[in-house]
Amino acid sequence: MLEKIFGKKSTGVVCIVCVCILLLTYAGAVLAYVFWDRGSLLSLVGFTLYTAFELALVCLPVFVQKKFRLYIPPSVEIGICLYSVLFLLGNTVPYAKTSPLFSLTAPVGGFTVAMTVFSILYTPATRRAQDKGEKPPALRLALLTLGISFVVILLYVLSSWVFVHLFSDRPPGSLAQLLAYAGSHIGGMLAFCIIGWASARSGKRRYAVLSFKDAESAERRALENNDKTQYTVIRNIVLDTTDYKKLLRSVKAKFLFGRILYLLLYAAYLVYAGFSYLRWGTLGVAIILSLGAGFVLISLVYTYEYYLFMHGSPNQRLRKLKIAKTCVRVYTLALLLTVTYISDYKLNDLSVLLSNIMAVVNLCSLFYNLFGRPKNYPAAKLKEKKLHRSNLRHGR
Repeated sequence: MLEKIFGKKSTGVVCIVCVCILLLTYAGAVLAYVFWDRGSLLSLVGFTLYTAFELALVCLPVFVQKKFRLYIPPSVEIGICLYSVLFLLGNTVPYAKTSPLFSLTAPVGGFTVAMTVFSILYTPATRRAQDKGEKPPALRLALLTLGISFVVILLYVLSSWVFVHLFSDRPPGSLAQLLAYAGSHIGGMLAFCIIGWASARSGKRRYAVLSFKDAESAERRALENNDKTQYTVIRNIVLDTTDYKKLLRSVKAKFLFGRILYLLLYAAYLVYAGFSYLRWGTLGVAIILSLGAGFVLISLVYTYEYYLFMHGSPNQRLRKLKIAKTCVRVYTLALLLTVTYISDYKLNDLSVLLSNIMAVVNLCSLFYNLFGRPKNYPAAKLKEKKLHRSNLRHGR
């Protein structure tokens, strides 16, 4: 299955391992903040954004190759994964900065960025040269790759410096240190530019990004160039007959059913919390009634949505119920936060942040259901209504 998604099993293994490292490191940061009070809430927010960016960066080549049928060299995908992990560990694990492995971060980064830039530039440059009846401009490509790569690295390091300045408790280094770190990538960039120059001189397309929408011609071209890696990747992806829409539908069905099971846990929580709220008298009873009403409405919506999804017939009634459910959720969150402050119970920063995020998400959902285009919620079975009226009219 991995080779169908990533083109090569080895590439898939590397990507999955790197994604797991990113997620485990993030989970460790969350646990350290919640249970051992290490770091600040601001640094945790920054680390969340950074982890999301790295995950998107790692998954982007796989998505582009699969969706748009563009062959991306596996070395580019693996290089991006390794650089992301090295950069992350070098900036989060204290003893990693003194290890020999961390010293490889800058050369690997420079090599990976140069390889990516070269891969993007190679195909259009070669095509223009062929149209003019000339040889591929190997030296020009190498020099252009070097210049663009250094600009990309400099922008990335500057962005990281600003990011650290905004979200970290530690003061960022000086601009001189920043430029020195950016310059330490030059060795890796030069190393690949030499490799890219030699590859372009030989006429091989080992590092080119190529379209394989016409699978037969792409496979034939790969065989003619004796590029087994390119042929294997294209072949594996083309032979993938998995119906991802059907797979996504199956996952969504399980998710919707899982939400119904989650209601059992929610009900247990309400019973447990109800005994605490009863001590507050009339206010406690009002809270229990409002939470109970919200639970009943959410249960109805979840069950009804699962039923409609399994029958493939969402309608406007479901949309209205979702609007009501979201209103109840927003009201419940506001009520719980108010009660928390009234009872003088001290919340930690993380729970406040999560409550605010849930409130914002629910408000966005509410506005979308109110003002968005209800393209997925047609009127309930118009054809059946018309047929029913016609039958009544003709006395059937």
